[in-house]
Amino acid sequence: MHPALTRDDEFYSKPSDGLLAFTTPSVMELFHASFDDFNGDGILPSGAGSNTIKIETSVLNAANIENEIQCEDGSKCTLEYNRMYTPLLIDVVPNQIYKDHAVDWWINTFAVDAYARHDDTLPMEELSFDGFLNNWEETIDKDTGMSDYQPDYLSAFSGDQKPNKQTVPRARFITGDSMISSTARHCNFAGDDCWNVRTHPKIESISESSGNTNGGQELTIKGWGFEHQDLVDVTVAGVACEVISTTMDEIKCTTGAAAGASIDGVTQVGQPGIAKRKYDPDNGNSGVDFNALDNKSHPMTEEALELVFEMGNTASHKAGWVWDGFFKAPATGEYRFYISCDDAC
Repeated sequence: MHPALTRDDEFYSKPSDGLLAFTTPSVMELFHASFDDFNGDGILPSGAGSNTIKIETSVLNAANIENEIQCEDGSKCTLEYNRMYTPLLIDVVPNQIYKDHAVDWWINTFAVDAYARHDDTLPMEELSFDGFLNNWEETIDKDTGMSDYQPDYLSAFSGDQKPNKQTVPRARFITGDSMISSTARHCNFAGDDCWNVRTHPKIESISESSGNTNGGQELTIKGWGFEHQDLVDVTVAGVACEVISTTMDEIKCTTGAAAGASIDGVTQVGQPGIAKRKYDPDNGNSGVDFNALDNKSHPMTEEALELVFEMGNTASHKAGWVWDGFFKAPATGEYRFYISCDDAC
């Protein structure tokens, strides 16, 4: 078992009465059961998992001498679990991100916001990826509320987390960490590669936009997530660019000789990614004109590169989105594409 947090100000702690509420690992870890195995009252039915749990921890007494506490079958201590105060992390949208990426945390807080949250506090204590805090300064404040007993979202921007195929999301509230639902798990089509959140490197700028076919030109690439030189490969127009050095936010490389010049005026298919652009009409009450979306006459108010085709909160019911990307067919054949939405699309 992971060590508990010995904070005497945890939710429902009353040290004066001998009651100290610890923050323990999730109930799924404790009982080796899924969230859905628990009924509406937070009770684990017989046969769904082990109802016997042993907790070992220690505290310091007045003389600063460590005393061990062992609890088994409630003979010495009582373990209470109430699902109404245990938020459920439903999903992080999008689930593939990079530094400073706009994300929506979809969470069912159950009764936390209504009955456990203090006045003049944020709805949560922490939103983080691999321990790196999100930035919510412009998106969440003390007036931000969460719906009771139904999914709702908190918007933020990802932080300085490093690239990781298995990024760990954490949403912590006054009552403790939220549990991660099975709906937050995403897999490839084969089902042999799954994740909750995946973090990618980010390129923000390249020092040169043109060069010559002889190569030998030094390029500086700015961004985030380039820390390990042995894991970084760079190509320019399909030709290797020899990596000279890397830091977390910079790559230096030297271009190689190319057989011919790049083709001008033709869009080049790059790495996986979809350009997402948000267009708002001039009159917010008039709605979106699809012809105006097609010819881009509505003003564009937001642009981003997404790594998965997944929409979070649109933040405006009168706006429209345009997605641009490429499909790289794995084999020659006929392919069928479809889209779905809950409104007009």
